[in-house]
Order: sequence, then structure tokens, then C-alpha cells
Amino acid sequence: MTSNSEVSLQLHTDRRREQADEDLRAQAEEFADRACELADSTARWTPPAVEEALAAVDIVAEALGQLGPAAVAALAPVTAGTAEMRRLVQEAALPRPASSRPAVNGVPVARSPRRGLGPGWRGIRTPGRPPPL
Repeated sequence: MTSNSEVSLQLHTDRRREQADEDLRAQAEEFADRACELADSTARWTPPAVEEALAAVDIVAEALGQLGPAAVAALAPVTAGTAEMRRLVQEAALPRPASSRPAVNGVPVARSPRRGLGPGWRGIRTPGRPPPL
């Protein structure tokens, strides 16, 4: 027979678990919103900013890996990708030999920095749909 105090304790534990689940969902939603803000940013990615973003990706991949071995296996390319991206960022920070720069008639060509679509980009227009606001 179950006593009233045991039932009350179980209900309290269930409510705490439900609240923790709701809090985790809210945090994941906030993280996704911040990721979208990063993607929409017009700021230039610096090596420290890249490192911070990669650290966040690694932390989330590790947290999702707690779902089990299948999750760890599915996320393995993500962690390998962040490691490769760190290598690329470090490699880009090293001075390049002059011979690795593109040249026209033996004269090095300066590259302009690439630019994104910018804050004025309004999307792709499709026939029959109004343009985005």
C-alpha cells in the first residue's frame, strides 16, 4: 500500500522533472534563436569568434551524445568537422608564402574580402508569391 506522503513525493518529483524538461526545451529554443542571429549577422568572422562558435557546437554535440551510442555515432562527423575547421582557422592565421597567392603574369593579385548578401537582401522572389516584407 502506498502512503499519502509517498504519492505526494512522487508527484513533486514528476513536476520537477516536467519543469526541467520545459526549461531544457526553452534553453534549446533560445540557443537556436542565437544561432540564427549569428547566421544573419553582417559582422566579419574573426578567429576568436569562430573558436567560440565551434566550442558551442562541440558542447551541444556532446550534450546530445548523452542520448546514447547511436547519437554519438550520428554526431561523429560534427565533432570531426569542428576539429577540421579549427585546423583551417589556424592554417589561415599563418603567413602564406608569396608563391601560394594567385598571380597574373607573375604579379600577385590582391583578393578583396568576400561579402555576404547583406542586411538589405530580401530573399528570392517566386512567381505568384508577394515579396517578403
